Amino acid sequence: MKIYKNANLNKKYHKGVIAIGNFDGIHLGHQKVINEARKKAKSKKLPFGIITFEPVPVMYFNSKIKNHRINSLEQKKNQL
Repeated sequence: MKIYKNANLNKKYHKGVIAIGNFDGIHLGHQKVINEARKKAKSKKLPFGIITFEPVPVMYFNSKIKNHRINSLEQKKNQL
């Protein structure tokens, strides 16, 4: 797994299929989004990737919120 800390993705992903979301606590809805994107990538022979956010958007846009997450970043990476 390659983790980028910015939007400068490797060129091979530019025409790939990307699942985008918070993915904080990988519930059934998240699993569906990820699996559908993965299936589409496989069927079209395209690279597959996931974009998530750190910090989670609610914390980014409201600095008063210090912890609004289910999982730590490490837990999220392991689950993904």
